[in-house]
Amino acid sequence: MRETPAGAALDALLEHTNAALDATGDRDRARRALTALTGHGGGARRQRDLHRGGRDLGEVVRECARITVGDGT
Repeated sequence: MRETPAGAALDALLEHTNAALDATGDRDRARRALTALTGHGGGARRQRDLHRGGRDLGEVVRECARITVGDGT
C-alpha cells in the first residue's frame, strides 16, 4: 500500500462511491461532511488541540462530550 495525501484518498473514495451515494441521495451530504472534516479536522484533532492548549484529560473529555451532546461549538 502506498502513502496518499488524505485529500486525494477522500476524493478517490467519493469517486468510487458516487453511484451508491447518488442512489441514496447522500452525495452532497457526504461531500460536505468530508470537506468539513478536512477543513476543520475531526475529534482527534480537537482533542489534541485542547490538550496542547493546557487542558487536562478530564477537561478534554468534558469539552468533547459537551460538543457531542449538542452545543457543537
